[in-house]
Amino acid sequence: MKQHKSSRGQRLGLFHQVSDYAVALGFLVLITRATYPLLLALLGLVALLNAATTQGPVAAYRLVPHKIHSAIDMALVLGAVVAGCIGSQSTANRFSLFALALIQGFIIYLTRVTKHARL
Repeated sequence: MKQHKSSRGQRLGLFHQVSDYAVALGFLVLITRATYPLLLALLGLVALLNAATTQGPVAAYRLVPHKIHSAIDMALVLGAVVAGCIGSQSTANRFSLFALALIQGFIIYLTRVTKHARL
C-alpha cells in the first residue's frame, strides 16, 4: 500500500518535534544533579524554545523556519558533547549528556534520510 507523502511528512514532523521536547526535558532534568547547572539550563531553554517555536505540528508558536531549526538542532548536539567533556561532573551526567547528543543526532539523521527516501 502506498502512503501519501504529506501524511508521512506530518508523522515525521510530529516525531521530530515530540523528540525535541523530550531532549529539552532531558537537559532540564539534568540540572538537578549538575555541578554547573547554568550551562544545562541554557541548553534546556534553547532546546525547549527551539521545539516550541518551529513550524511544526505541536509548536506553541510557529515562528522559526525549518532551516534555522536544523541549525539550532546541530548546535544542541555540539553543546551537549561540549558540556559532557568540560568540568568536573559525575559519570552519570557525562553519560546522560552524550546520550542526549546521540538521541538528538539520530533524530536529525532520521529526519534527513527519511525525508528523501521512497517509502
